[in-house]
Amino acid sequence: MTLHFEATQGSAIDRQNGLKICPPRIVPMGVPDEMEFQYGIYRGDVRYDFECLCVSRLLKNDGCVTRNFTLNLGLEWTIDWLVELKQQLNILGDEFNFFVGFADGLVKTFNGQKDNHNENLIYSAITQIKSFEGRGISVPNDYLMKSNGDILLASIHIPMHPWPDSKS
Repeated sequence: MTLHFEATQGSAIDRQNGLKICPPRIVPMGVPDEMEFQYGIYRGDVRYDFECLCVSRLLKNDGCVTRNFTLNLGLEWTIDWLVELKQQLNILGDEFNFFVGFADGLVKTFNGQKDNHNENLIYSAITQIKSFEGRGISVPNDYLMKSNGDILLASIHIPMHPWPDSKS
């Protein structure tokens, strides 16, 4: 079966395949605005650890502040790990659709986030066409690709949750 994750209480659950992705531990890297997201993926009592690099960018538009977290699923070691995970879990379907479903699960772990009082949040997962082609993973012709070769696999927008007004 292909992957189909639902956001539930701070995690992402794929009931059909018995998978749960827990929110990541976030580890700062040596470069500002770069971090590593360390996820725990569970099937029953079996845990699979997954790490990916993430870049944070602050965007300001007409007084509205949005922090964009971009998970990079296009690095060689990340692609290799995900292809191996697909085989271990015996998930049917092609690699591209597995990546799309898995990326959707990763970003959905943030769905219930409410501690963003000053900014909107966007969590996106991308890959690069050259990385997929180098691994023999085909991308459907109708899939949206940026001019730089990035492919958006999944994204979720978390609106700002301002502090309650203390003046009442």
